[in-house]
Amino acid sequence: MRDDFDPTAGAGFSEPVLRALSAFVDGELPGAERQQLANRLAVDRCAANAVAHYCAQRSALRALFADLAAQASL
Repeated sequence: MRDDFDPTAGAGFSEPVLRALSAFVDGELPGAERQQLANRLAVDRCAANAVAHYCAQRSALRALFADLAAQASL
């Protein structure tokens, strides 16, 4: 994952859509809204790429902080 990569740059996503994509990744959307966005991701490659990037970012951050927590407990 490149630090300077922004999957949403040039995609024309509005602020509410960006918030919804982030909430989707974090599991914060209500069921109906989550399903609606999942349907969009099935046909919108740009949105799906953004979600994949956000998932990779989330995993990397969790791994980083897990390592830091493990080092702190030594």
